[in-house]
Amino acid sequence: AESATGTVEFDRDLGSDGNKEESDITLEATSLHIPIYARAMVGAGVARFFAHLGVDFTFSRSDPRISVEQGGDVAPFTEGCRPGVDCDPFPSRDFGVNGIESATNMLVGMGLDIDVGPVTVPVELRWLVNPNFSNSVVDRTNETGGIPAFTYNNDWHYQFFVLFGVNYVIF
Repeated sequence: AESATGTVEFDRDLGSDGNKEESDITLEATSLHIPIYARAMVGAGVARFFAHLGVDFTFSRSDPRISVEQGGDVAPFTEGCRPGVDCDPFPSRDFGVNGIESATNMLVGMGLDIDVGPVTVPVELRWLVNPNFSNSVVDRTNETGGIPAFTYNNDWHYQFFVLFGVNYVIF
């Protein structure tokens, strides 16, 4: 399960407070990650440091969801107003999600393998980075001409994971 939050800022103030309008956006999806990487381990004994570098193939497993929470002092979206002209420029009912079926990300990670009796406990910090990501709202939205008026691409710029596990050698 993946979730990301961010803020979208409009280019001007539509209200009277002198601040640009902004809304908080949350994207949620469920994905399957298949990492392929080279791993280097340093040290011996109870705790061993490791680092790895590679790629992560991500496949969507559920329809993504988006929620928008309006900020600022402009009137909320209602029928008959014009988003970005006289009401909220990012109304929740005006956005849908254009689901990304798959993505390839750079993978960088590091952590520790800790021996605890007959098992090893790996603790890992992992970063996934999409170098083709655009920060532009224009590049990340598609105008549909219908309802919803826009769809928002659910591609990620970066993801950060904290992973824990237990390894037990059978033979």
